[in-house]
Amino acid sequence: MIQGEMHDAWGRVSESRQMPPLNQGRPLHRIADVMQEEGVKLRTASRRMRVPLSQVKAQQDAFYNLSLKDLYRWQAALQVPLLDLLVEHEHSLSAPVQLRANLLKIMKTVRSIQESTEKESIQRLAENMVQQLVGMMPELQEVGGWPTVGQRRKSDEVGMLEERRMADAIFEGYRRGGREPVVGEERRVWGEE
Repeated sequence: MIQGEMHDAWGRVSESRQMPPLNQGRPLHRIADVMQEEGVKLRTASRRMRVPLSQVKAQQDAFYNLSLKDLYRWQAALQVPLLDLLVEHEHSLSAPVQLRANLLKIMKTVRSIQESTEKESIQRLAENMVQQLVGMMPELQEVGGWPTVGQRRKSDEVGMLEERRMADAIFEGYRRGGREPVVGEERRVWGEE
């Protein structure tokens, strides 16, 4: 027997078609993952596609090089969009997710325009854009504009003013000849007791 050939019950090479060789590189499809997500068993897939169980087992391997006809057969059997069966590129988002991300960016920009302009005509134009975007994606209703002043910081992070004050205290301590900070009641002071 040669690997990659389909055999009938008597061990003869099937004349209908040969199995494509397994790909040794990156995965080609997500059929096994989708089967698990959808709760479809091998026997169920075999029955839905009207193919032998051995063929279903071979094709569910992510490295199996499926024909387009087989992909469409799997898509019908699993009742999912064809794109869900394909392996996505590592750094790209699926089309619906990319669309949502782009709409979110546009809404943030429109909200920023609303916040920054006082002209009535621009306000009306921005409001029309908001209504159209919310019509496309209702969850955008609650989105605010881009931050206007710097980055937001976490509650445990120190602001720039405090960082500058601490840096000034450090340099002042070195100028006085102090080597280690002395902790005061409210803040650290270098070289003082």
